[in-house]
Amino acid sequence: MSSSASRPPLVSRLLLFLTQRFYDVEMLVSWKHHFKRNQFVGQSEWFHADRRGKFSWGFLKFKNTPLEEVDISRTLINYTGLSNLVTQKQLRTLRLSGCPEIDDWFLARLHVFQDSLEELDISDCPRITIGGLAALRNLK
Repeated sequence: MSSSASRPPLVSRLLLFLTQRFYDVEMLVSWKHHFKRNQFVGQSEWFHADRRGKFSWGFLKFKNTPLEEVDISRTLINYTGLSNLVTQKQLRTLRLSGCPEIDDWFLARLHVFQDSLEELDISDCPRITIGGLAALRNLK
């Protein structure tokens, strides 16, 4: 038996339940993930934009701190934009769900994270082919 502590929060379970039954609820789930952006090593809080799309200047005190998790789902990141992340040698989680510009070339370049990346979400990326998935063999 699993303990209740290991179960996802009630809101997440409810959204999952609704998403499985109603197509429109998928938008609610995507909005929930829209506000997650960057998490630095040793920090428990995420840095994200406010309602107007502006960031607080508070993240500047972490400018030399490596990123541990990045959620850039539903953005227009592409192969060229990945160069902004390649110096992050401690990146463990990269969420790219629903990014329309992610393609096989992008996946081939993920080899730079082969020693650190533990979790990769590339769901709902329409330009990825089987060939691109084969490029992931370079990741541990």
